[in-house]
Amino acid sequence: MTTTLTDDQANSRYLLRDASGKLLSAVDYARNGDSIALTHVFTPAPLRGHGYAADLMRAVVDELRTDARVGTVRPTCWYAAQWFDRHPEHADLLAGADTQP
Repeated sequence: MTTTLTDDQANSRYLLRDASGKLLSAVDYARNGDSIALTHVFTPAPLRGHGYAADLMRAVVDELRTDARVGTVRPTCWYAAQWFDRHPEHADLLAGADTQP
């Protein structure tokens, strides 16, 4: 399935949509300097269990890695925190991560 990630900056929300524009999942965020908090991950109830939130998180993390405004990520939502726990290869993005070699 083809999906599109959009950063709705006016509402501080990343949106994952399918090719027809249907909302599959969203993550709300809050920026504070060079830190971004992922505050709420949401998938509409009828669409849960299909991996859309995980797809969204993967796309958001990829986007944040290329965003020069972002130094660290704070997953304050339980789902976002759990996603990072399951993907330790992205721990270097987390606030408080030891980035020393």
